[in-house]
Amino acid sequence: MSETILNTNSLQYEENKCTNLNICKKDDGAVEEEQVQIDKKDGTAHSNKRKSKKKRETDTADIVSSSIHQLHSEQDLNRVIKSNKCVIVEFVTSWCGACKSIQDFYNNLSDLHQDSIYSSRVICDKNKHTKKIATSYNIGSYPVFIVFVNETVVNRWDGADRGKLEATFERQGKGSKSKKKRGGKFR
Repeated sequence: MSETILNTNSLQYEENKCTNLNICKKDDGAVEEEQVQIDKKDGTAHSNKRKSKKKRETDTADIVSSSIHQLHSEQDLNRVIKSNKCVIVEFVTSWCGACKSIQDFYNNLSDLHQDSIYSSRVICDKNKHTKKIATSYNIGSYPVFIVFVNETVVNRWDGADRGKLEATFERQGKGSKSKKKRGGKFR
């Protein structure tokens, strides 16, 4: 069974002790937290482990949808835009409340339209490469949605506007669906 360390070296200093909190997420969804306190006077360490079967509450960086592709660099973004007819890119940060509020809605729309629209996400405060993407697209507030069709920006808006997002998925998703035969004629 593998594990993912979510947080290490989260140090808290108090008058006579230093606390280090390590959080590990197991494959089965269980979360294990270990709190180690080191007494500064005598150097002794005290460990306190907690296991939980309940999954830890996630933030923007943790949520993954099978149909949303996370982009990590400008090269990733350029490759995606050139390889797909329609691409919707959501620019977010890990601390943004509005980004979190529209995230499930975006995930659901992406799942519904994954055959016709390539949905992606850039977490702009993740590293210097994602910050560079945000700068190159003049992203100043979050979330921002940019729609590319045939490598051209056709729509862009700031904010968690569910109506715009849903209308965009409906409009762009229709152009990529196959024609249906009705009454002997193609519509």
